[in-house]
Amino acid sequence: MQIGICEGELRRSDRAIVAFQQALAIDPGSARARAAVLGALTDLRRYADAERVARDGLAQWPDAELAVGLVSVLMAMGRTADAAAAARDGLARWPDHGTLAISLASSLQYDGEATPQQIAAAHRRVGEIFDRARAGLGQQMLAGVDSWRARPAWSRDAGRPLRVGVLSPDLRSHSVAFVIEPFFEGHDRTKFQLVAFSNARDRDAVTERLAGHVHEWHSVADLTDFQLAELIAAQKVDLLLDLAGLTIGNRVPCLSLQPARVQATSCGYPDTTGLSPVDYRIVDSLTDPDTAAFNGRVSERLWRLDPCFLCYKPVADAPLPRRVNAGAASPPTFGCFNASRKISMQAATLWGRIMARVPQSRLLIKSFDLADATASAGLRTMLERAGIASERVEILPATKGVQEHLEMYARVDVALDPFPYNGTTTTCEALLMGVPTVCLAGERHASRVGVSIMRAVGASELVAESADAYVDTAVLLAQDAARLDRYRSQLRGMLLASVLCDARGFVDRLQTALMAMAQGEGLR
Repeated sequence: MQIGICEGELRRSDRAIVAFQQALAIDPGSARARAAVLGALTDLRRYADAERVARDGLAQWPDAELAVGLVSVLMAMGRTADAAAAARDGLARWPDHGTLAISLASSLQYDGEATPQQIAAAHRRVGEIFDRARAGLGQQMLAGVDSWRARPAWSRDAGRPLRVGVLSPDLRSHSVAFVIEPFFEGHDRTKFQLVAFSNARDRDAVTERLAGHVHEWHSVADLTDFQLAELIAAQKVDLLLDLAGLTIGNRVPCLSLQPARVQATSCGYPDTTGLSPVDYRIVDSLTDPDTAAFNGRVSERLWRLDPCFLCYKPVADAPLPRRVNAGAASPPTFGCFNASRKISMQAATLWGRIMARVPQSRLLIKSFDLADATASAGLRTMLERAGIASERVEILPATKGVQEHLEMYARVDVALDPFPYNGTTTTCEALLMGVPTVCLAGERHASRVGVSIMRAVGASELVAESADAYVDTAVLLAQDAARLDRYRSQLRGMLLASVLCDARGFVDRLQTALMAMAQGEGLR
């Protein structure tokens, strides 16, 4: 096992698998060795092999961590309904397993048939499990955290900067970092001290850039949740801003211990955490309208950072927008560059209707998780069920770099935003490259981010309020070469001039919000 762990640390996953398999041959019932093999196979994107290891292990030596691994593998292959089913099966065996509850809640974000009420119930279950876990802990174990959390609220008259902790696994080349970097870069250092708690194991150029903007930086991936909670408390953080929610790399158990007196979550996850110790969630009035329905489905107080809860920092030196197949005679190409798990059967069905009405049109799909043959074959099967012939679909894996990724938009005439889980950074990138993105407005945050982005940019005509309108909008747009040319020449300018790219305005709004949150404004 130790040899495999060392090989894994050195990013030699093939060798790690061999070592873990040897350990498993010695002790076939070792849940630890089986989980290690599963993790290494998943890292290599050998998803079919990983699924087999997980299912074989669960059949012979049931273990909750194998159930968690199975859900992760199914999600990676885009089989979100199967992932939700596996999470439910796991919870039936281990009803108080927090990670399985998180897996179920997060997998439902991609389910076009799940109702907002069902999704809310899954998130409440997460909170209930962690509330019970905290209640069962000895007070001595939490003494260091509790004593700091009980301090008086920070005040604008405190005579010192507000100390904001930022907790995230994505302070690296990741969409979350692109959204939060303007705040890191532009915050008022006389009024704020940023303390970063990075749960990423690797550092890259983005990490180094972000680290240069904060007061302190802590790498915490190797800390237990108790150790992390104690560190945050010891750093005397006034407000802890979580950027992960229930996504991969989250530190939900730490948040449930409430190491900071005030805790908020933002941008990394499109829904409530379900955790009672998290006080605020940052959204806007378009993603989460101020109604009883939206307010009643979350455990936090929704803080609407209007006019938009996002700030997009465009890629430096992005290639100029262009169209490879410009002209009225060229068959149009629809495209989607989001993670393939976001492509629901409901979305694929509407895409089938769109392509049926646009003869000879093609569909270009690009996603980092489609390098695996099993995953790409599963997506093709789903698209064929939706009426899209395989020969009209081109599937591409991830490109080598951002510039090459952006260049691919030259092959796309109309981007189709997936639902119920919309794109965010992907949509911004499409607009940067002059590609109009057709969105369908839904009933929850994940399916309303497109509404917020398009309204911010001034392209609300690309937002459809119904399935039929989504189809009509995409069809009419694809058949209007002159309109496509106008978008190609104007969308980048519209994006850069919009509130979505107004870094100074975003930083000012967020700073004002964080100061108010630190004083507990609006908490019940």
